[in-house]
Amino acid sequence: MLARALRPLLLCLTLLALSGCASPTRGTRAKSPAPTGRLFGSATTTEANGLLVLSNGRTGGGDDDTKTWSATDDVELAVLWRGVGRSGPPPTIDFGRYIVLGSASDGSVCQISILGIDSEPSGRLSLRYDPDQLFQTCILVAVRVARVVAVPRRIVPGPVVYLWGYRFVLGKE
Repeated sequence: MLARALRPLLLCLTLLALSGCASPTRGTRAKSPAPTGRLFGSATTTEANGLLVLSNGRTGGGDDDTKTWSATDDVELAVLWRGVGRSGPPPTIDFGRYIVLGSASDGSVCQISILGIDSEPSGRLSLRYDPDQLFQTCILVAVRVARVVAVPRRIVPGPVVYLWGYRFVLGKE
């Protein structure tokens, strides 16, 4: 009976040992570089191998703080996915083509659709939202919101990127 109860824990520890990492990189609060208008790359949600919006809406969890993560492999994505309060297994991602950034924070029940992303050489990332929804009227009800995006590596200018007021280190600096 005890062995059956410990089986999920042993599987998790085995996966962590094989992966060589215990958790995804947490983003740190940081001021983004000033916008320059110089584009390094861009991607939309409608193009092949473009931006993937994995979550953009209400989620579980009772934490009041904003938390952010980056993931560059399946184990990190599983931790990120649980961290933002999503249930079930995370989607399958081709980490040869994508990095994943996620946040969980306070928000409202109305989420503006994400249409794309732009990157600058400085590492500054900017999400593009549906302009028709920018000024929609929404009752502000404090809920927990998860935003998780898979960003094409082809538009990532280097090992450090900035999004949502956080700095993410994607590899060794």
